[in-house]
Amino acid sequence: MSANKFWDHALLNVDAKGRISVPVATRELFDDNGGFLVWMDDRIALMLPKTWDRYYSSFQRDESVSPRQLELLAARAATCKIDPQGRLVLSQRLRDMAGINGQVQMVPASSHALLYAPEVWEAVSAADSADQIALSERMSRTRVL
Repeated sequence: MSANKFWDHALLNVDAKGRISVPVATRELFDDNGGFLVWMDDRIALMLPKTWDRYYSSFQRDESVSPRQLELLAARAATCKIDPQGRLVLSQRLRDMAGINGQVQMVPASSHALLYAPEVWEAVSAADSADQIALSERMSRTRVL
């Protein structure tokens, strides 16, 4: 497995305290510095600190991003820690913004994981079906050995 890559795809339960049990392979990517949760419209991104720093820094350098937009971006982010039992708290605010209730679909995005309400993920996945077919065809033609 590549270093610092998110590959787990899992349907996770959200408990009464807003916690999810993070898959072991994803959990092992994090150290004591924790990570960041960032609201991204219909989903929440789970990022390592260095990934969040790269995103935020790139927005800071982008002259088309206003100071107000940077404030909005920062206001939609939160630090997080995985507890000794492998759980991560998704704040009520972030869950409400992304429409997440009793379950969350964790989807890999290479440098981070995306957390969707299951019904939202199903709709996104269905909308991407043509791209998925094209990718499958490309993979079947590609020889890597």
